Amino acid sequence: MTPIKRFCLFFLFVLLPFTGWSNSLDTLQLKDGTLLVGEIKRMERGVLVMEVEFSEKNLEVSFSKIIDLSSDFPFLIALENGQYFEAEIDQINADSISIQIIQPTKRQQNKLGIQIGDIIHTSRADVIQFFRIRGNSKGRFDGEIGLGFNMAKANNLRQFSLQNALSYNGSRFLALQYFNGIRSVQSETQPIKRYEASLVGLYYLPKEWFVLGWVSFLSNTQQLLDLRTGYKLGFGKYIFHIQKATWMVTGGLNLNREKFREISIVQSSTEGVISSQLQIKDFSIFDINASLNFYDSFTEANRIRSDFRLDIRYDFLNDFYLKLGTAINYDNQPTEGGTNTDYIIQSTIGWIF
Repeated sequence: MTPIKRFCLFFLFVLLPFTGWSNSLDTLQLKDGTLLVGEIKRMERGVLVMEVEFSEKNLEVSFSKIIDLSSDFPFLIALENGQYFEAEIDQINADSISIQIIQPTKRQQNKLGIQIGDIIHTSRADVIQFFRIRGNSKGRFDGEIGLGFNMAKANNLRQFSLQNALSYNGSRFLALQYFNGIRSVQSETQPIKRYEASLVGLYYLPKEWFVLGWVSFLSNTQQLLDLRTGYKLGFGKYIFHIQKATWMVTGGLNLNREKFREISIVQSSTEGVISSQLQIKDFSIFDINASLNFYDSFTEANRIRSDFRLDIRYDFLNDFYLKLGTAINYDNQPTEGGTNTDYIIQSTIGWIF
């Protein structure tokens, strides 16, 4: 065997298995001396999530128990004062944390004098959350997709549902996309359809305040609604943002445009809107997400509407989940022939990416 062939075999069987691990693993050291090796995903509400080889589920570790953290990747780090930094975690002490800036925004450079390579020291309690980024825009995306299917022999029933959500974490903003569609078909009846979608942009302000822009779409058979489009703008605040729960409220204006079945005219109205969203996280078992939007019309006398949604998600593998949810839409002045309430109960199995 020639020297070149021997070198190639040596590389394939000895060196190659280690090349994928040399610079890609993160390490955590805990107060009790435990050393964890894997991939840090994020830290939210005082809980750090890490993917490890020895467990089908992601590990969740209290951030307060970590005394050292090492990673070759930068993070998007959010502080309590509303500042967001693209930085590497330089050092963790008992009550403080040091981060090294790698990509300051123009505002941070011009108004705060922060430059690449600067070290910022802050209290650990001031770190609200951080997300791992991989040096390009793809590392800022998170999402999930879920599918549901029901069938029955009676009337040849077939029901399909699709859910998906996608978020992008910027240095000063958060962008969200959501879709939920249900279609039910059975013999000798018209199909039943319900589609809901939204696009949300959230710009962070200091002290847990934010500006919110929101476009929503709704179509359902029960209320004879071909399409309802809402254009919302307002302010919001996190009431609390703690280890196991987040609660945020918003208020603003909504321009409502509606097209009902068999009515050619598109109806428009202006509404005040108050929204509330609550997330409860029971570590690696259940996630609960509840939201309520209440609308009071300024241009249609005594008209009020509300949209409520509740989802309970169970993560049974690293990136797979089961979800049970319900949504209720109420309108005290429905179109002629429609009902004032539409609701669904939905189960899906999905994948987090």
